[in-house]
Amino acid sequence: MSHAGVRPFGVSFLIAGIDANGPSLYLTDPSGAFWNYFAFAIGSGSTEARAYLEEHYNKDMSDEELKLLPLRALKELMDDNLDKNTCDVAFILKEDKTFKLLSLDEVEELLSKLSDS
Repeated sequence: MSHAGVRPFGVSFLIAGIDANGPSLYLTDPSGAFWNYFAFAIGSGSTEARAYLEEHYNKDMSDEELKLLPLRALKELMDDNLDKNTCDVAFILKEDKTFKLLSLDEVEELLSKLSDS
């Protein structure tokens, strides 16, 4: 039986967007509470990923650095298991405010920059 206003059990969401005020990232948890973050992770390994993001995130990072930051966190956790087939990458850039899901080739190119830096 379903009731209006009842949330699915155990579901959390990360919701990202950008508007005239700039980028926003919100976490909603199963209780229905929500919080605003600059960088956050949910799911398996999220505690370690959040610690990495907290240590390495800087509000003055360039778009290129911001694209690589979550991949560096994943690389720290997954090591050799991180490749174009084990992650999806999407972002919203400030200049055009559009959502972009990268193709496998684009993910591979971005991951190659982890080795270069």
